[in-house]
Parts: sequence; structure tokens; C-alpha cells
Amino acid sequence: WYQRRVREAVVSTQSTGSSGINAEYGDSLHLSSMNLALLQGSADIVANGLYFVTFNQDATSLAVGTSTGYKLFTLNGHDRFDQTYEFTGEDVCIVERLFSSSLIAMVSLSAPRKLKVCHFKKGTEICNYCYPNTILGVKLNRARLLVVLECGDELKN
Repeated sequence: WYQRRVREAVVSTQSTGSSGINAEYGDSLHLSSMNLALLQGSADIVANGLYFVTFNQDATSLAVGTSTGYKLFTLNGHDRFDQTYEFTGEDVCIVERLFSSSLIAMVSLSAPRKLKVCHFKKGTEICNYCYPNTILGVKLNRARLLVVLECGDELKN
């Protein structure tokens, strides 16, 4: 389901010519994997600056991690993405948004063992966590934060 939804988003941005995702990254989103920086054979995608793509929990927002930061897109209607926010400054390899709130969790490629939880509209860092191993994935819901590490997982309430 997840891979199909990303493919549909890319096809719709290609066909409607909506601003943002496909105009900037070409056809690289068709891989539809969450962490593109960890995929084998993804050197051309990473070279173009695209590291990560994911939907939020209710599939109304798309988060894209890039070599210069991250971008948030909102799904408007059935097949149109509009860019709602852009952060520049770090190479973000993982970014997760909590539903349609202003809360995001992100990991940069320059500090792959550090997770930052931020309020993106205010531009403030709420907290950060440092781990002994590289962070491979992050998932959020209203009650918990799951961090997948190279050697194990960590669950925070």
C-alpha cells in the first residue's frame, strides 16, 4: 500500500505539473522506499540530493529529506501536492511528521546517531536523543516514538 501510494503521488505530480516534488527531483521518487540513502544502487538518487520520502500517519502530508534540509508537502484534493514548508541547513536523511501537526522528528546524515524532535513552525528544537548506533528508522504516533537502530530498537512514551 505504502509503495503504491508514493508511486501514485509521483504520477499525479507528473501529470498535473504541480509545483514541487517531481519538478525538482525528476523521476527519482519512483523507487518509493522510505530511506533512499540506505538503498543499494541508489547512488544516482542520493547524488541528486534526495535521501528520504514518507507519508505521515493519515497520508495527508509527504515529508522529503534532502541534502540541504527537508520539505513538507500537503496532499490537496485527490492528486495534488503543495509545498507547505521548507527547512534548509542540514542534510536530512530521515524526517517524520506527526499527523498534520507542527511536530517532526529528524536525523541528519552528518549526525546519524542523533534524533531531533522539533516544532518546525516555531523553528525550535524540543529535545534530542543520542544513541550508540546509527538510526535506521523513526516512527511516531500520538503516544510513542519508535527508533530503529542498527543493533536494536528503542521505544519512548
